[in-house]
Amino acid sequence: MTTAPVVFRPPQIDLASIIKQPHPVIDLRLQEFDQSATKLSRAVVAFKNNAIAVIADRRATYIADTKKLSERIKSAEAETHQCKIKEIDLLAELEHEQTERKELEVSIASLRRRISALREKYAEVDEEIARYRTVVANLKSDRQHDTQTLASTASSVLPALNALQNALSCKLEGIGTGQLLIRFWNVDPSDPQREVSCVVDVSDTVYRVLTSSPPLPMLSSLAEELNSSRDVYRFVIQLRSSFARNAIK
Repeated sequence: MTTAPVVFRPPQIDLASIIKQPHPVIDLRLQEFDQSATKLSRAVVAFKNNAIAVIADRRATYIADTKKLSERIKSAEAETHQCKIKEIDLLAELEHEQTERKELEVSIASLRRRISALREKYAEVDEEIARYRTVVANLKSDRQHDTQTLASTASSVLPALNALQNALSCKLEGIGTGQLLIRFWNVDPSDPQREVSCVVDVSDTVYRVLTSSPPLPMLSSLAEELNSSRDVYRFVIQLRSSFARNAIK
């Protein structure tokens, strides 16, 4: 509300004419002054009320703006807090991934070292296998040579051996693994074609007489003497003599 300004104009006083009057009176125009003062007071009150209203409006606007700004600040702080939490989580995840990556790198390096060591070991094994193959080939060659030599020797000795066995009426044969069959004939004068035999196990350091046909009472003592002397030739002679004595009885 706008109020027109109040202008008070003081009265014009003519002192000369007033002094000439018998009863001088000065008209101060107080009523106009009171009216002007009242108008001024009302104008001041109106200005004050208008100023208070403007201040109240500005204060309300300020409070509203401040509240909005505070809410924005709180929202921004909340978003910032959430961003910090996400940042912390991302950093933790990144650190975890880096740790896993380092562990994987260490594991891969260890596996590579093991693979390298295994390759070296395989190379050594291959070399050793090659050496063994060479040795085996040489042994096979030597064995073939020895077999040929033994076959050649056996073919040349076999006639003499057969003649000797016929002369001694005795034959030794290998049966099974480490077992020796000893056969005799011309032991019994009443039946020269009758054969007697004995099986000896020579597969161990202690020789064992497994069977004899016919049974001999002295077989165990002959076996003990054989293990003591280790003389197979003497054992054969003693065995034939025992069979001969047993046949005469």
